[in-house]
Amino acid sequence: MMIVTLSCDEVIQLDPEQTDQKIVIEALVTDDPDLNYVRITSNVDFYYQGKIPGISGASILVLDDIGNVYDFVEYDTPNPDSSGYYFPQPAFTGIINNTYTLDVTLNGITYSATEPMLPNFELDSLSVRKDPDPGQDDIEDNLLYNVLFYGFEPQETKDYYYFEFFANDELLRNDADVFISDDIFLAGKISGLEFPFNYALGDSATIRVFSISRKVYLFYSELASVLGNDGGMFSPPPANPLTNLSNGALGVFQVSSVKKKSIRVIE
Repeated sequence: MMIVTLSCDEVIQLDPEQTDQKIVIEALVTDDPDLNYVRITSNVDFYYQGKIPGISGASILVLDDIGNVYDFVEYDTPNPDSSGYYFPQPAFTGIINNTYTLDVTLNGITYSATEPMLPNFELDSLSVRKDPDPGQDDIEDNLLYNVLFYGFEPQETKDYYYFEFFANDELLRNDADVFISDDIFLAGKISGLEFPFNYALGDSATIRVFSISRKVYLFYSELASVLGNDGGMFSPPPANPLTNLSNGALGVFQVSSVKKKSIRVIE
């Protein structure tokens, strides 16, 4: 059995019949210049212990459809846990409705993917309320407040989104959670959808929303199925999530417009 990890530190179990080593690329281009990066690793044996090492020596370019070319340079660090990260030099801001192509060349092989930067929905505001029925764990941890978000999702086009939630700037997640949605669920006017986590009084609560393509949505959907596979008798064998990358690479190239809102939890 083989595994691969993305920077979210979730372990993805791959096809047990797969024994050949593959490159793993996690790449993000957004209209927030502080979020753009590429991480390169490889799948490793199931019994590997410790952090998955990054891969150095790649040549990485991102090109858009209006002629811009962005060079990504490896982050120089003595810490092996931080190896394999590449950042644009200089930093750049992606443009909504432009299309971006990633080219990663390593050991004479080029891995590519092309994605559009699609518009995001209108994220208007957040609110806080006392949870009317908190779970026992939340009560024990004094996480007694819900945070809700409001906005408007245009229904004229078919759209997809990826969500991240933070408490005091720390990304929140459960092991099997991948937060994605299509616009059918959001259904136009968003009138107070709850964050999937509770908060304590005084916390800073943040939501970050990424517009994603259908290809990236399907990648995350299959990733959620893999992470939720309990390995029981009636569970299907884990398989590689779909990828938009060429030449047998694993992972995903995500291009997103980003919206972000924060609120302080007070009574």
